[in-house]
Amino acid sequence: MSWLAAVGRASIWHPDAIPAGERKYASPLKRVLFPVFDAAIILFGIAGLRVGFQAMTLTFPMPVPSIIYGLLIAAGAICFIGCAFPRLWVQEIVGKLVILMTLGVLLVAMLIAGTTIPGHTGVAVAPMVFVMTLPPFLRLWLLGVEWGDRGTS
Repeated sequence: MSWLAAVGRASIWHPDAIPAGERKYASPLKRVLFPVFDAAIILFGIAGLRVGFQAMTLTFPMPVPSIIYGLLIAAGAICFIGCAFPRLWVQEIVGKLVILMTLGVLLVAMLIAGTTIPGHTGVAVAPMVFVMTLPPFLRLWLLGVEWGDRGTS
């Protein structure tokens, strides 16, 4: 058997990766939503490094925003790999926590900039950043449920 077949069998996209009783809801989440979200976080971090986000550059001194964007890229990559290979669930938990923390910092920066800088739109954009925290919270919840199931079986 080739190493490529072994990698395929270990991935979330293998037909047996999700139990039949969970496929209706778990397949769209685990095979599409969570990996796409992690890829979007990577792109979000790259956009931050390339062009920056005004709220971050106005709220924090350099190089803090660049470090935060780099953390987003690294955490998104770790989460994507953890999502793709369920055995790496611990790494995915760590990555999701880092994503939540960095999005929280961005949310605070938006609120600070929006309330202290005349004409800044941070307060208007802050709800969107909050919505971005929902998929990682959902994934952490599901990982916690699965972790509990591992302990009882």
